[in-house]
Amino acid sequence: MHGFEREWPRPRYPCPTCFQSLVLRWGDYRRPHFAHLPNSTSSHCSGGGEGIVHKAAKELLTRYLNMGRCVGIDSTCHQCSRTYRTTIRCTSGEIAVQEHPISSHAHADVCIIDESTRDARFVIEILKTHRTRTASRDGYDWVELSADDILRKFKDKTLDAMPPQIVLTCQRGDRQPCRKDDTCLHPHAFARQLGLLRNDYPNEERREIDIAIRGYCRSYWELPEDSMDTNAPSFQMQWQVFTARKQCIKCGTREPRASRYRPYCIHCYREISRDGTEHREKVSAETRRQLRLKYAWLNSVPIMTGQPGCDPCIGCNEPPPPNVDHGVWWFGTKRNLCSNCLHALSVHTPADRRDQLSSWETAYHRKWGTTRTVAAEKQQTGFMCVEV
Repeated sequence: MHGFEREWPRPRYPCPTCFQSLVLRWGDYRRPHFAHLPNSTSSHCSGGGEGIVHKAAKELLTRYLNMGRCVGIDSTCHQCSRTYRTTIRCTSGEIAVQEHPISSHAHADVCIIDESTRDARFVIEILKTHRTRTASRDGYDWVELSADDILRKFKDKTLDAMPPQIVLTCQRGDRQPCRKDDTCLHPHAFARQLGLLRNDYPNEERREIDIAIRGYCRSYWELPEDSMDTNAPSFQMQWQVFTARKQCIKCGTREPRASRYRPYCIHCYREISRDGTEHREKVSAETRRQLRLKYAWLNSVPIMTGQPGCDPCIGCNEPPPPNVDHGVWWFGTKRNLCSNCLHALSVHTPADRRDQLSSWETAYHRKWGTTRTVAAEKQQTGFMCVEV
């Protein structure tokens, strides 16, 4: 389109989709583009502007795959930073189609499907201006290719003159990880295995309850010399894999000087060396909602009070050690449960959990002689527990 700006009359070309006229437009803020005429009846046609490039890339790639040719796709894993190649082709009984529905609200630009069952085997998205939503492609093997790269491969060549295989680059690094072996881990997952990223939760249940209430869990970064034995064989083997990536284990930036003795970049190293740093691992709203539903049974745990200054566990009837609070806070109210009893209740079925709580409450009342229910606590404090 360059060279035709400000030309009168404006150039017109037929739309490859609806075959009506496209006119060249330009202005002070938008770059030149083709669009349908204002009085055109093809109001929903996508053949104008950059849709032409997008549609041409889809058409060429679909026809190329249906000829039995191979497409090699180079992808970079976002966890282990390794580049690997995936080769796709239409095998016997498979065809490549355009705009195949893969859910009630999503269609694949190009999809390799089984010709008899119409089930999707591999999804290819074409990128021109807008990236594909990752959530709408979950559950499928998929890649996102650049429309310009596809057209560049087919430039000045017919389909018959094309080589038997072309190689393209995936534009998305946030898809499913490659998981080639046990070393395909996110840097933070490596740090947890090696002890550089630790948390103070006594068990998994307390960590999940903290996530359900706060929306994140707290961890703390440490230096290698402060947290582990660097001469252990397992430590050396894992560090050989990770230091080959030459990146900071905390922020993920490129760090050519990263080693087993200082796996951080200079900024992260100074921050951790000065006063340590807290890491907040946030979760999605859906994960938080599911955890709230999972531990909603905490609302039925009675609130107990024993002797003044002593809050024993409702299950084992043992008071906490000095200066240790082993209660579970659940949306503003405290449940006297130690970590062991909390884990024991979490693995029970709902019916067994109710029976267990009833027997614990009876034994607690016999020993301490004081019982306050959740309703009594609400009446005294005026605090309403959150029901999920």
